[in-house]
This record gives sequence, C-alpha cells and structure tokens, in this order.
Amino acid sequence: MPIYTKTGDKGITGLPGGKRLAKSNALFAILGTIDELNAHLGFAGSLKIVKQIQKELFELGASIAGGSKFAGDVTELEKHIDVIDKKLPPLRNFILPGGTLEASHLHLARTVCRRLERLLAKTPQKYIKKGILKYVNRLSDLLFVLARNANYTSKVSDIIWKKSQ
Repeated sequence: MPIYTKTGDKGITGLPGGKRLAKSNALFAILGTIDELNAHLGFAGSLKIVKQIQKELFELGASIAGGSKFAGDVTELEKHIDVIDKKLPPLRNFILPGGTLEASHLHLARTVCRRLERLLAKTPQKYIKKGILKYVNRLSDLLFVLARNANYTSKVSDIIWKKSQ
C-alpha cells in the first residue's frame, strides 16, 4: 500500500471516524503542533520520562481529533517536576535556552509546548477535553526542569540572562 492516499490533494483531510475538514481548520494547527512537539522530544528521547510523554502526546492528539478521553496524569508530571527541581540549584534569574545539546532540544520542545498551550487556550473549551490545558501547562514546566537538569548533570551552567547595557 503506498504512503500517499491523494485524499488531501485538494486541501481536505480526514479525522478518525471519517469526518473531513479543510487542512486550514484551526484543529490541524493544534494537531500539527502536537506532532511537532513530539518530534522535538525525539531528540531528547533517551530519557524514560520523555518516551512516556511522547506516547501521551499521541493520545492527546487522538483525543482532540476524535473525541476520545485523554488520561494524561498531571499529578505524575508534578511528581517528576518536584523530584528533579529539588536536585537543581535555586533559580534566581531568568535563563536563556541553551547549554548542552540535550538541554537545547528540551528548551525547544518547551517553546513548542507553550505554543500548543496558547493554541488550546484560544480554542473554545467545549472542543478541548477537561484536563488537557492543565496537562500541557504542566508539561512545559517539566520540560523546563528537564532542560535545566540536562545541563546540571553535564556540569554545564545555565545561561543567566542579563539586561543589555
């Protein structure tokens, strides 16, 4: 079976259940951003928690596309944040994204996650299942501490932002 179906050649694409929408529909900006976030996380995929997040992002996209329930566990994300954050030096300044390659990829994933959050926040909430926005918000926090931890464990200092003179 070929990878191409030709069904999207006129700017229309399908959702689970057979519903077809224009590719310009805002729903596809959300689904594309979830896919983009998942791809960025592939760069940092050696972390067990990242693999779990990637699976949950597929479930999140399926929930938004087809209406199935999303069971992302915010409490579990918070536990990971708390455990990792306790190991890190206290943050007293804003930091610039960067450091190790892994940290840089995690920072990039965090920024895509924040974009996803903004897209979800401007979508009428009747279309977004309960808990999804909270999950995405917490996920971006986790990606931030994972990026900081990647630098910390590699003995690379976070890049402190200082106001230009």
